[in-house]
Amino acid sequence: MPGLSKLAVQVVILVTGAHFNAAYELYAHAAVATQAGLSDVQIATLSSGDLPKHLDAESTLAER
Repeated sequence: MPGLSKLAVQVVILVTGAHFNAAYELYAHAAVATQAGLSDVQIATLSSGDLPKHLDAESTLAER
């Protein structure tokens, strides 16, 4: 996704995976999201369909 940070891209992927209940997508991207800078708590929160605390502005917009 050109123009988005690696962190924001992972937020989009996890939100989409949660929306569609895509277990493999969530599993596969958990490690990538960690490397992009998301904490385990943020990943779990996004994977459950909720908005985690302490995302940067770009990632918060990507989540919506």
